[in-house]
Amino acid sequence: DDTLPPSDLAFQWPLAAMRDKNWSEAAHRWAVVRKSYPQHPAVWFQGAHAHIEAGNLREAESLLFHANSRFPNNPNRIIKLAQLELHKKDLESSERHLQQARQKYPDNLEVWLLSAQCAEVKNDIKQAATYCEEACKCAPNRPSPYIHYAELYMHTKNWKRALHRWE
Repeated sequence: DDTLPPSDLAFQWPLAAMRDKNWSEAAHRWAVVRKSYPQHPAVWFQGAHAHIEAGNLREAESLLFHANSRFPNNPNRIIKLAQLELHKKDLESSERHLQQARQKYPDNLEVWLLSAQCAEVKNDIKQAATYCEEACKCAPNRPSPYIHYAELYMHTKNWKRALHRWE
């Protein structure tokens, strides 16, 4: 039988490598899955994410270039580009794209978490905390924004606030 499995089932294979933070393997797996599901945005954007985390910025840029033309209305178009620029240490470009993403996709958790990360890299802790608060409002039932918020204060060695956020 030459029938492909449903995409959500096929995507579990590269997602497992991402959960294990095995970024090179995840990028490879997304490339394999992309051959069978080229019409699905996740194979492009998650593949780019894996390449960014693995430090393969040129490969990520190439995937994002193709994904941007294929999926012009997908929020990951801006988010992953901002993430790539943040990894390249181009904070101005990253912030410019994040500002656009915050305006266009105010309910997207990843926008707020990445905005907080960018602000923290710029050493603007007050702004990073504001973005963490927005992330918590955006996804009150998910642990990731609360963890990010607590870790922000841990990175700055503000133990009192970190402890308060962990509570």
